[in-house]
Amino acid sequence: MTGAVTLRPFTLADVEDHNAGEDAESIRWLTEGHQSTVESTTRWIEKHAEARRTRTGEQVFAIELDGRLAGMVAGNLSLEELEEGEANISYAVHPWARRRGVARTAVGLLCRWLADQELATTAVIRVEPDNTASIRTALSCGFVAAGERTQDDGTVMAVFRLALNTSTSSAGVEVTESARR
Repeated sequence: MTGAVTLRPFTLADVEDHNAGEDAESIRWLTEGHQSTVESTTRWIEKHAEARRTRTGEQVFAIELDGRLAGMVAGNLSLEELEEGEANISYAVHPWARRRGVARTAVGLLCRWLADQELATTAVIRVEPDNTASIRTALSCGFVAAGERTQDDGTVMAVFRLALNTSTSSAGVEVTESARR
């Protein structure tokens, strides 16, 4: 990978770039087939700013590569099916930044932040078995396959888990900045 990957809170100034970074792949895996609009992304950013203030719900960060918005990474602390201390990790990288280690670095930074903030002790990634890029990301970050789970809608998800602690690293990736800012 080349370049510095950093995490920061989303701002309303990110709406246009965030929406422009969506493609068929990210829409398929993360937004249930719905393309984002200015209004929906604005609501999404505002909702997650409140979750960040209260340290509950989904903790969402903008991913930057060399100062340019490159995607998002989130740790959801409040999904019904999670056990105490678990955070469900999701991520999407804009097409221009893919296959450069951005998702792997961002997931590592988020896991370190979740541990440092004492918000989770275990990170969980649930991914459809056809999403091979996300499976590769999970494994490259040190997550371990932990079986499958069938969603309420019948979708089978592969489950990966990683125990977190304050020494959780970015899976061998040299971190230039953390998500602490």
